[in-house]
Amino acid sequence: MLSTIAQDKLHVAPFFKTRFVESHKASMVKLSGKSLVDYSLLKFYSVTMSLSLQEVLELEKAVAKDTYNATEQESASKHGRLYYGFYQLPKKENSNYHQFLFYRNNGLQPRGNPTYTIIYMEGQTSLQDLKRKFTP
Repeated sequence: MLSTIAQDKLHVAPFFKTRFVESHKASMVKLSGKSLVDYSLLKFYSVTMSLSLQEVLELEKAVAKDTYNATEQESASKHGRLYYGFYQLPKKENSNYHQFLFYRNNGLQPRGNPTYTIIYMEGQTSLQDLKRKFTP
């Protein structure tokens, strides 16, 4: 899993490392194959974790670097912090697949749980279609 994200030189890759996930008692979900056909996706990697303030700042910085050249995006901030972001990244060279990065700071919700979620996806869909399929 990490090799896909690392090959794309994404700054969020360290947050998907098994060592990082285990040390933070994080929840990781990795999906591929049949379970993603209805979403027009090939890969879905998600990590939800508790972080120190320093780690949150590092994660937000990594998300900002990875999404600087996003081809499409929707994001919002609360109290000067990134609350959520949906990003379509540029296509990989010699690829027909789009890359997507989602981020959510759950601690900024009223009575929020201080956890942070990042999701990396690849597929032949659009950001708008993903938002429709994943939004309740």
